[in-house]
This record gives sequence, structure tokens and C-alpha cells, in this order.
Amino acid sequence: EQQITKMRESYEISFKSLKEELSNAIEEKCNVEVDLLNKLAILDNEKRGAETYFKEKLKQRCGEDTVIEHKVFNGTSQNDNESSCTEEEEEENEDELETMRTEIDSLVHELESVNIEK
Repeated sequence: EQQITKMRESYEISFKSLKEELSNAIEEKCNVEVDLLNKLAILDNEKRGAETYFKEKLKQRCGEDTVIEHKVFNGTSQNDNESSCTEEEEEENEDELETMRTEIDSLVHELESVNIEK
């Protein structure tokens, strides 16, 4: 009977220890999940911020592109119809237009890569 009592005590100690370990493991798992969810939320916010930034940058570049196209093809700015561009200015405007188109393509590519990561 003493031996059974000792075995029972040993069993209870082992059971209590295993129960504590399981409880700690579950708590740690929950903490890791919460941490990962927080990191995911931060990354999602950063992604949305980057997407908004690139969309605004693209809108800005498209607006500048339109003004420069108008200058190149009409020889005037949208706000200034009284003077025409010199040949040198037209070349500069064409270069600037090409640069902006390249930047727009780059921004569109970056925006698409952000959308792909969704």
C-alpha cells in the first residue's frame, strides 16, 4: 500500500508537471501568434502607406507629364498661352517628358509589385 501511495504521488507530480509544461507551451504559442499578428498588421499598414505614396506620386507625375506633353506638342504651357517654346526648350521638354515617362513606368512597376505582395 505504501508503494501504491508513492507511485500515486509520483504520478500526480509528473501529471502536474506535464500539465504546467502544456499550459506554458500553449501560453507561449498564443504570445507568438499575437506577436505575428501584430507584425502582420504593421506590414499591412506599411504596404498600404507605400501603395498610397506610389499612387500619389504616380498622379503627380501624370499631371506633370500632361503639362509637359502640352508644352511639347503646342509649344505653350497650359497656364501661359502667350509664348511658344524655342527649339532648345522643346528638346528640353521632350527630354523631361521622356524622363517622366520612365519614372511613371518605374512607379507603375513598383505599385504592381506592392499589389502582387497582397
